[in-house]
Amino acid sequence: MKNEAGRHSIIYWSAPIHVRIGNGSSETIFGPEAAVEYLKYRWPADRGSHYLAAMRACSEALCRRESPDFARELFVAAAIEGDMLA
Repeated sequence: MKNEAGRHSIIYWSAPIHVRIGNGSSETIFGPEAAVEYLKYRWPADRGSHYLAAMRACSEALCRRESPDFARELFVAAAIEGDMLA
């Protein structure tokens, strides 16, 4: 579904996820679009298999080829793997 500007409408997860890098403040991720941005630009350099699965699923959710909540589950697994779940 596209809005008037031709961009895809924002997809939200059923519940937000709170992540933290190191001792920084907690940040809230509300959906796959923010998750992809976080995975690309904020994630620590040590990236495991859950990171790759989350990136793939969140990207697919943006194109409506994957369930947003399935992508959420994989993002949580990646956050746990990266010791970032707040």
